[in-house]
Amino acid sequence: MVTPVHLIALFVLLSSGIAAAGYFYDETQKAGIKAVKEDELSAISALKVDQLVRWREEFLADAKGIMENRMVAAFLESYSKNPSAGTEEHDILAWLTSLRNNYGFSRVTLVGSSGKVFLSVPNDNHGIDLEVLELIPGVARENQPFLSDLFICQRSQEPELTLVAPILIRRTKNGEAFSFLILTIDPKKFLFPLIQSWPTPSKTSETLLVRRAGDSVVFLNQLRHENKPPLHYHILLNQEQIVAVKAVRGHEGIVEGIDYRGKRVLASVKAVPNSPWFLVTKVDEEEVFAPAAERKWLVFCLVGVLIMGSAVSIGFIWSQQHSQFFRRQYESELRRHEMAKRYEFLTQYANDIILLEDLQGNLLEANERATAAYGYGRDEILRLRIQDIRCGSVESPADSLLQSRKTGENKGIVYETLHCRKDGSSFPVEVSSRIVQLGGVNYVQSIIRDITVRREVERAMEQARDELEKRVGERTAELVRANEVLQSEIIERKRMEEALRKSESMLKLRSAQLLLAHETERKRLSLDLHDSIGQALSAIKMGVEETSRRLRRGEGGYQSLEPLIQMTQQSIEEVRRIYTNLRPSILDDLGIVATIDWFVEEMEKVHPGIRIHKEISVEEDAVPEALKIVMYRIIQESFNNLVKHSGADTATITLRRTSGRLELRVRDNGKGFDTMANGNRSSPRGGGLGLGSMRERTELSGGDFFIDSGVGQGTEVCASWPVG
Repeated sequence: MVTPVHLIALFVLLSSGIAAAGYFYDETQKAGIKAVKEDELSAISALKVDQLVRWREEFLADAKGIMENRMVAAFLESYSKNPSAGTEEHDILAWLTSLRNNYGFSRVTLVGSSGKVFLSVPNDNHGIDLEVLELIPGVARENQPFLSDLFICQRSQEPELTLVAPILIRRTKNGEAFSFLILTIDPKKFLFPLIQSWPTPSKTSETLLVRRAGDSVVFLNQLRHENKPPLHYHILLNQEQIVAVKAVRGHEGIVEGIDYRGKRVLASVKAVPNSPWFLVTKVDEEEVFAPAAERKWLVFCLVGVLIMGSAVSIGFIWSQQHSQFFRRQYESELRRHEMAKRYEFLTQYANDIILLEDLQGNLLEANERATAAYGYGRDEILRLRIQDIRCGSVESPADSLLQSRKTGENKGIVYETLHCRKDGSSFPVEVSSRIVQLGGVNYVQSIIRDITVRREVERAMEQARDELEKRVGERTAELVRANEVLQSEIIERKRMEEALRKSESMLKLRSAQLLLAHETERKRLSLDLHDSIGQALSAIKMGVEETSRRLRRGEGGYQSLEPLIQMTQQSIEEVRRIYTNLRPSILDDLGIVATIDWFVEEMEKVHPGIRIHKEISVEEDAVPEALKIVMYRIIQESFNNLVKHSGADTATITLRRTSGRLELRVRDNGKGFDTMANGNRSSPRGGGLGLGSMRERTELSGGDFFIDSGVGQGTEVCASWPVG
């Protein structure tokens, strides 16, 4: 017999089958469309690669023909021997112009082996890019024409290719002599239009020419959907889902992925032979599957009609089943009467107490187990009310059972209570009561079970549970205490590890900054030596040589030694200034206090417009030896910045001991700067080792460093160190 569940299952099965058929039909359509588009992309890609190869080979063949023309070589040999001959130069320019016009070059240049430009068409002093000059030695060595990669011209900032053709003009004992034709190709005239053309109308189709450049992919042609010039758009190689990245990583054929816009695309990838180029022919998947999307609605409508037809068929079967319902109900009622008789037989001999009472609590029926449990005879127990066998005043469950029956639930109730025997003893019971209807009248049926043994077991289990909970609580408290100790140790360890990691990172950073500062100082020293001492010594050398020549000719020349002596003295003073700036000897001989006095005197001599005050309240012995050079460098750099940038006319140097710390302050009344804009970094205005180096020197020597400044408020540099 078919049940409603079966009918529903059949409907679900039919609906699922119809939906699956529609889905697979749609997928088949999409697969067919995709296969056609893949073949189209492969054909277009193969055609364009073939055109690119033939385009490159034609240029190389043209260059090969030029370099093998012995008349050209002889003509250029004659010109190289006598470049000033006007007739030959005019003829060569005419030939170069013919090459440019007939072969479509944007520029034709004749150069020598050293890269010197002899002639150029057009003659606009364009010059030769360094990338092209670097190709000449290799071309001369191979004696073969070479077509360069795409690059950005340094002068025009436009993409170019260069064809270099060597022309052997003569052979000598020292080797072969070449002239070179530099043939410049404008890719916008043929290469880019060839790549960007598409044989059929399409909204998203596009061809890309790419190559690998370090850890990125560079797009060589103008992109259809991105407004960037050729060779200016790069994508990192770690973006592996991008089809251009797949191309330079070695993928060939049909690939799926995303393009530079982040759109899902279907692409054909091919490498261009004998070049570092890769051709990517792509189209958006949205455009590819647009026809399938239009057909999908038709498929959905057909699937919906079939599912509705299935529902109508299932409904017809259901109506046929429903017509037989009443006949089955009648047969079921007959069987129910028979089952009632069997139930009565079973209740008489059941192991549980079974009572039947009316809604007033009068006992109407009891089985044999009830008479044995309460100690009454059958006639005696049927004269009792339900309250007579209950210990204490317990309300009858009839009211609550009737209420639940009225609401349509008729759940019944289960509860525990005490019942009394005929001899007055009591025992615990579990009562399950519900309303039953017999002959249209409501009764209360109770199934009662003696739970004396269960209560004893429960009490024993409660005692065992209490004992277990006590022990578990004690053990848990111990574990909590141990866990707190362990957790605190772990937290402390992590804190120490984090502090160590930060310390290591800071050490690496400071080491790098200090190394940069050292290199900057070396560069400054090199410039000083070159600009001052180097030039002075060169002048002295030339003066001595001139005097020596005069003396050999007997023309005298002792008078010219006077300026040389002055220049030598200036060089000596410049050397003294340089090594004094590096580390003044007075610092080692007399200490930091005397060095500050000397530094102030020197500064006031060189810069008489700046008044410098000293506030020194410490003895020389109070300053640790290791801090003296640090203090000097801070004073030196502070005044270097003051002279170059602040515009101050008054400055104060303070060296004192306060609150267990040795404190150095350099303050001026200059224009100051915004510390929030500059932060703790080195001075953006340059000069010396910079603010960053002063901070590093202070902190590496165990001190603290800060700057107090504001626009129009002057600047104060403060460094302090703890002392014993």
